[in-house]
Order: sequence, then C-alpha cells, then structure tokens
Amino acid sequence: MVLSDFLIWSSLFLVVLGFSLYLYFSFFSKLFFQKKTKTTPERASTFGDFINGLTGPIFALSSLLIIYATIIDQNKINN
Repeated sequence: MVLSDFLIWSSLFLVVLGFSLYLYFSFFSKLFFQKKTKTTPERASTFGDFINGLTGPIFALSSLLIIYATIIDQNKINN
C-alpha cells in the first residue's frame, strides 16, 4: 500500500472515530444531559466545550494527514 493511501485511510478512520465519539456523548452518555436535570445554557456550553476538546484534535490530526498525503502525491507527480 502506498503511504499516501495509508494516510488517507487513517484520516478517514479518525473522522469516523471523532464523529462516533460525538454521537456517543450526545445521545448515550449521561455525563451532561440527564432526564432529571434541566438543560441550561451553562450545561450546554460545558458540553460543547467538552466535545470540542475531545474531537477537535482528532479532526485536526486528520486534516494534517490529508495535507501530508497531498504533498506526497504532488511530489510524485512533479518528479
């Protein structure tokens, strides 16, 4: 397998992982939203900060891998 293909598949895996973590904590986790407590703007803000801190670096790493794969492909074409 070519390195650029591996990087693209790895970045796709990271995107799926980040999206699945978002879905898990949005729908199945009782960490922030419980049926007994009322959702306030402060709790929603805390949840948004948590999701951004969890999935943001995953998506950033995925974009870095895609950019690196693009640079590798461009170098192959130019040579």
